[in-house]
Amino acid sequence: MNQPSHADILDQITANERERDEFRRESAKTTHEIFRQLKDVSTALDGLKASVSKTETAVQAVVHALGEEPTTDGAGGRGLIGDIRKTSRDMQSLMDLRKMGLGAIGAVVLFGTLIVFGITYWIKSLTA
Repeated sequence: MNQPSHADILDQITANERERDEFRRESAKTTHEIFRQLKDVSTALDGLKASVSKTETAVQAVVHALGEEPTTDGAGGRGLIGDIRKTSRDMQSLMDLRKMGLGAIGAVVLFGTLIVFGITYWIKSLTA
């Protein structure tokens, strides 16, 4: 069996030490890069949290402006939706009033026509 010489063993140890040093350097670079990327991710998450907070605030403002649940009769409420319901209720009242007015006018016209025909019939019966 051929035994390695003392110089060969030293060369192998030196080569192993160089490989370990290179591995340590690469490991340190990789670790540094991972921590840098984690910091970037953390910064991005902080920005995302701020954006979500702003979005939630905007959504709450829109919900507040639109209004909440209607009143018990369903014809009112708070905010924009409540105003729309109130306007719808008022328009329905106006439409009902218009229909009542048309009915009253029709009744007056019919009553007037009957009176005119009644008077003409009465006059004809007097003159006949």
